[in-house]
Amino acid sequence: MVYVPPGYESLVQKAATALGIPFAVVAAQINQESGWNGSVVGSQGELGLFQFMEGTWKQYGTSNHNDAKNPADAVNAYINYMRYLLKLEHNDMQLALAAYNAGPGNIQAGMGYAQKVLTAASVPGVQYQYTDNNGVSLANSTMSPYIPQASQPVLSLDMLKSEYPLVAAMVSSVPELHNIYSNAVSASWSTDRFIAAVQNSHWWATHSDTARQVFATMKADPATYQQQVNNLQASLTAMASSLGAQLTAQQVQAIAVDALTGGYDTNQSVLRQKFAQYVNPVAGVHFGGDAGAYEDQLRQAMRDLGVFMPEDQLDKQIRQIISGQQTIQGVSAQLRAQSASMYPAYSTQINSGMNLSDIAAPFISRAQQLLETGVGGVNIESPLIKSALQYAPGGVPTAMPLGDFEKQVRQDPRWLSTDNAQDSIMSNAHRVLVDMGFEY
Repeated sequence: MVYVPPGYESLVQKAATALGIPFAVVAAQINQESGWNGSVVGSQGELGLFQFMEGTWKQYGTSNHNDAKNPADAVNAYINYMRYLLKLEHNDMQLALAAYNAGPGNIQAGMGYAQKVLTAASVPGVQYQYTDNNGVSLANSTMSPYIPQASQPVLSLDMLKSEYPLVAAMVSSVPELHNIYSNAVSASWSTDRFIAAVQNSHWWATHSDTARQVFATMKADPATYQQQVNNLQASLTAMASSLGAQLTAQQVQAIAVDALTGGYDTNQSVLRQKFAQYVNPVAGVHFGGDAGAYEDQLRQAMRDLGVFMPEDQLDKQIRQIISGQQTIQGVSAQLRAQSASMYPAYSTQINSGMNLSDIAAPFISRAQQLLETGVGGVNIESPLIKSALQYAPGGVPTAMPLGDFEKQVRQDPRWLSTDNAQDSIMSNAHRVLVDMGFEY
């Protein structure tokens, strides 16, 4: 049976973890070199261990014997040297230990030492040919016999995977958390202290619980994570098409990943905001999908209210509607207010919900008759109509009488070429002749 002196478990674990060899092998080397047998707790055992570190570990691990000022430095020296030997002997632990004892190139002389260490560590012969760090866990039988029962449990990834799988998945991938773990191992922190440090970290504070769960799945079960991304990407592609957003597959994938880690993969409001920036005209100035439907409604509202919105402003309003920052009703209300301001004589009717197109209808109809243009020949944007709707004699906005409007239409050069103009001219000429006493 071999043991590690109390207080030095973390240093031995550090060496075993760094080298990828069983904890028991490092413990057995300490027993072999220092004579520590677990029966003496205190200065005598620690002195033997420190002599081993200051002597053997420093001797082979550094070029200057004065480099190792303390046990931690000596451990690093041991790690460097053993890593070199394991590489030299192709990860055969027995040969590496022999070389450790007798020096590289003199393996046969050190085989007895290597066999004593491996036998004491209870490492099966079949494991001599490769490294296996499954001993760095108190839950593993190859390690627990070598820790005095009075010692504190040693923090390990195996324990974290069992009790805190989310933290374990992130420790190996998040640099900040990995550094905390390394410090915890070196200082022999309790599990509770380590978990508390993780939860107080910057990474933990800046990521939601959803993000942490997704991150853990990504690291622990990449296939499941990728399937989640693929499923969401397909759903978002259909959503983008419905909204009228134009994205590449890479852009949709980026949103899918961000949505999963951000926890808004089912939040339609947030997703619409993400897609709004990709909503652009697909044919000339016209949009597709929902954006196209909103465009049609706004263009109709402008026609009904006799107002105009520049194309870039219309595009902006459509994107804001898609993102949820604006509504059709909200933009329509703005257009109605604009119409009421442009046509003050009818502001009361417009503000109460009447469209300017309805107010203008009698003027449009009469102008089409007098100018013989037919339906569509005159509209709300025609100068004749706008002039009538903005009639303000003496600077006071007033509804223009229809008779005054007809006189205005007859002053239009186009009227002279109409049949009704010719009839009117002939009728007036006949009246003049009658008044002069001529009859025909």
